Parts: sequence; C-alpha cells; structure tokens
Amino acid sequence: MLLAISSTLTLLPLLSTTAYTAITQISTVCTQVSYLVPIYLRITAAKTKFKQHAGFNLGRYSLLLGRLSFLWLAVSTIIILLPTQVDPVRGITWENFNYTPVILTAFLATALSFWHMGAKHHY
Repeated sequence: MLLAISSTLTLLPLLSTTAYTAITQISTVCTQVSYLVPIYLRITAAKTKFKQHAGFNLGRYSLLLGRLSFLWLAVSTIIILLPTQVDPVRGITWENFNYTPVILTAFLATALSFWHMGAKHHY
C-alpha cells in the first residue's frame, strides 16, 4: 500500500507541476515547523531551566542565535506559503495558485478536530 502511494506521488509531476509544488512545499513547511517548535520552547519556557551540555554549547550566544533562527524559520515559512508564480497579464490563476496554505489548513483543522473529539484522552 505504501509503495503504491509513494509511486503515485513520484508520478505526480508528470500530471501537474502545481500539485507537486504543493506537496514539496508542505513537506518543507512541516520540516521547518518541527525545527521551530523546540527552538521556540528553548528561548521561552526553558530559558532558565535548560542546562547546557559541557561538551558543546553556544554559551552566551545561545539565546541570540535561538531568536535569530526562530525569526528566520518563521519568515521563510511565511514566504513558502506565498504564491510562487504570478502571471503578469492574468494574475493568480488556478494553474499558478499556491495550494499549500489550503491543504495545510485543512490538515490542521482535521487534526485539531480529532484531538478535541477524543484523541487528547489517548495520547
């Protein structure tokens, strides 16, 4: 089953470059968010409780670099969600529309509804 899904996604650029771009951008956004969450928690909640490792640490620059990396990840994630192409004559059309925010919003709404319907009691 997983092979069939992976193969279908691999063949997707032959059918629609817009769909392939959306899938690639969603993967990139999810990866960036997975980096963003621990950095955010480090510079906010764990600022005083976090013990730095003796072997390697950034010392007094750790909070500054954490804030810079958080800012970079937040800005670049927003940039990824913007339209990638705009036709100078027709503007944004169905062919060049960035579907990443739509798909990501639908996924997050579905996950949040499952969480509130009972998943919060099991996980």
